[in-house]
Amino acid sequence: MSVVAGRSRRRHDAARAVTLVAQRLATEHGLDGFTMEQLADAVGVSRRTLFNYFPTKDDAVLGELPPVEERALETFRARGPSGRLLLDLGVLATHLIGAISPEPEEVRALQLVLERNPRLMVKANARFEDYVAGFRREIAEREGYAADDIRPRVAVAVVVSLYESALKEFAAGSDRRPFTEIFAETVAAARSLVHE
Repeated sequence: MSVVAGRSRRRHDAARAVTLVAQRLATEHGLDGFTMEQLADAVGVSRRTLFNYFPTKDDAVLGELPPVEERALETFRARGPSGRLLLDLGVLATHLIGAISPEPEEVRALQLVLERNPRLMVKANARFEDYVAGFRREIAEREGYAADDIRPRVAVAVVVSLYESALKEFAAGSDRRPFTEIFAETVAAARSLVHE
């Protein structure tokens, strides 16, 4: 899990700007249709600066996964804010989503690039699996589950499924609310089904 304390907002914004340009270039020219040098030129930075943000073109197109702030993770580890695992995991996910604050156009651009580039989809899936593995470990430790207990995997799968459902609605663009609101509403709807 990428736990980051005090990552500068300026660095995050600069990396995001690089990703948006990389996605545009990948959409217009294909993933193999531009070089890191061309990406650096399009962003207006040196190639060396570009490599400070992303080691490869694939990484630049995929962008950064949202970092977990230590404070939010400490709250989760302390069984907060509610003491109910799925609700607390939903709150943590909402915090992560808020850190990136995507726009519908950004989501659609990434989806298009992934559809057109299967090798990138494979890398995105592997990277995401590594990312969520950290959350499964945190859940097991918080709840005192054994290493082979299936519940951390199920908990993460539920929240990821809710995220994907909310993301589809958000990317469609018909609901102009921020993604965090759509996600929170999706989590609330799932909770209401569980408590029927």
